[in-house]
Amino acid sequence: MKKICLPLFILAVCLYLSAGCKENKEKSKQIVRITEQQSENPVPPEHEEAPELAGLEERLESSITLDTEKKTRKEIFRNTSGYPVKVVLDEFNDEGLVIKTTEKNGQGYIVNQEELSYDKDGNLIKRVVLDGKYKGLVYTYKIIAKNHLGHWTKREEYASDKLRCTEVRVLEYIEGDTIPRVVDLKRIEP
Repeated sequence: MKKICLPLFILAVCLYLSAGCKENKEKSKQIVRITEQQSENPVPPEHEEAPELAGLEERLESSITLDTEKKTRKEIFRNTSGYPVKVVLDEFNDEGLVIKTTEKNGQGYIVNQEELSYDKDGNLIKRVVLDGKYKGLVYTYKIIAKNHLGHWTKREEYASDKLRCTEVRVLEYIEGDTIPRVVDLKRIEP
């Protein structure tokens, strides 16, 4: 009896092991098929890092502060070092909405400032822009406003470069004109 059981036991073990090897081969084939399918079907964009976000925008963290008494919303964007590089301030008033944006470079100097004023209907009525470059000493300051007809009526520009001259222009639409006329032009040099 022992002589018969031992070969049967060995045969059963061999069949079991061969079946396990076949299962492992099938599993490895399935893994190969899955990896081939994944390489054919790339990762969806929401799981993939976008190349344009790999730069500065990805490293910015923002915090929002709401003040119900002053009717303001302030969002501060900070870089990985914790320094604020962009501040957006929304002010709600009786006339509408004012959005003030300030951007700073890595050295803490203001490089861009913009102020947009909207009426209650959401129409842009005024735009103030300050562009600055610290090393080149070039600054421009613009105020643009609209009249009740929706035409841009006033534009003041301040430019300061290495010569440090200042130029102010006031442009107005005269009734019937399609382009604004310069009604006042001042160039001030120190």
